[in-house]
Amino acid sequence: GSSPPGTEFDTPGIVDEVQTFLSLVAEERIQRELDGATRNEKVFQEVAQLLAAHGYHRTYKQCRDKLKKLKSDYRAIKDHNGRSGANRRTWKWFDQIDASTSQLVIAVSPPARPSTPATSSRTPERVVPGMKYSGGLN
Repeated sequence: GSSPPGTEFDTPGIVDEVQTFLSLVAEERIQRELDGATRNEKVFQEVAQLLAAHGYHRTYKQCRDKLKKLKSDYRAIKDHNGRSGANRRTWKWFDQIDASTSQLVIAVSPPARPSTPATSSRTPERVVPGMKYSGGLN
């Protein structure tokens, strides 16, 4: 690596930092803001400040890129493991991200809520991913 130690999110010994980062971006308030923001620079600046409070100094760009990469890795593994006959892949962040998909925009499709009839006159509050997915993701 050409970058000095501590400048990249993927340097060894970074596990605590990524866990902190994931727990911050999984917060409902942050999720709502990320969800509604087309330009989410401000949200990531806040995440960077929250990280700094834990002693991890990152730019908002690093935070944004890290979340993007974690999401894409997560989706790739979930898609892979969803195929029948595929050897299951594991990844150290999978369970943590998977566990928070109820709050995270990472979720590929909204969780089914059988208790809420589709014809309900009151629209239940849902988290709609900030990106459009084409069909055929099953």
